[in-house]
Amino acid sequence: TQNSAHIDRTVYINFVQCRLIVCAEKYSQRLQARPPSLMLTHTMYSLEKQPVTKQPTGGMSSVTKVTPAPRAATYPAGFPHDLDVCNSAVISQPGGLEALDGHSMLYVVQQVELLEAISGFETANKYEIQNRLGQKILIAAETSSCCFRRCCGSNRPFTIEITDLYGSTFMYIDRPLRCSQIPWCCCLQKLTVESPRGRPIGYVLQECSFIRPVFRVESGDHDDLFRIKGPWCMCKCCGSVKFKIKSPDGQANVGIISKDWAGLMQEMLTDADKFGVTFPESLAAEKKATLLAAVFLIDFLYFEDNSAKKKATQ
Repeated sequence: TQNSAHIDRTVYINFVQCRLIVCAEKYSQRLQARPPSLMLTHTMYSLEKQPVTKQPTGGMSSVTKVTPAPRAATYPAGFPHDLDVCNSAVISQPGGLEALDGHSMLYVVQQVELLEAISGFETANKYEIQNRLGQKILIAAETSSCCFRRCCGSNRPFTIEITDLYGSTFMYIDRPLRCSQIPWCCCLQKLTVESPRGRPIGYVLQECSFIRPVFRVESGDHDDLFRIKGPWCMCKCCGSVKFKIKSPDGQANVGIISKDWAGLMQEMLTDADKFGVTFPESLAAEKKATLLAAVFLIDFLYFEDNSAKKKATQ
């Protein structure tokens, strides 16, 4: 009886082993028959032989050290192959003043406000700052009093906050209340650029000039950086109005601020303007930021007053 029980147990064990072997062989055959394009091998590893090192003890003179190495991934047809690029390289836009590094040309595009276009009521301006390819890199938004916008128009005081694509406000452009309608040199305009708040990095000052507009750009320490000289006439239909950026002595050309033609309907019915500013790519970010601030002062002084456009819409 004991012998028969032992034989039955042995037969059962052998039967189970045979079934496991058969199942393993079938699974292996299925894997081999599977198309290679359907196999994602992100988690598959191969053994890579490393240099032979000696054991300090144990009687073995050498041992082969192996470490897992990932294989290249294969994808089926239609699979998004750029996943590796997205996982390995994070495409990021620098924030703060560093967003101005590497740029030699920027566009300042004022957004069209439907409420302002329809009703004629002056609203706070909003701008997109774009690179030469038209890609948005910064956002500028005006903060001002509704009463000043209604009563003072383009002469109103304001603060323009520059925000990066991460939503962080890193630059502030302040304009105090100074009436630009007083003739000649009695009340000259001024902009203060701060980054961060409370730390001046530059100034834009209007100079006394009887024929053409002239501005002086200073650093945070009031050192002369540039001169900006405008044209004799600000009205150019279907063309650009250019302000030349020059060296402090006015001899060398550094760049250009141009007010571009935005189209007949937009020019007639709104005060949404488009500006371009060029400067050397190697220029310090703080100097680029101050020249960028000069665009807003030029816009408010010469292109923001839409009283005639309001009458045309009424």
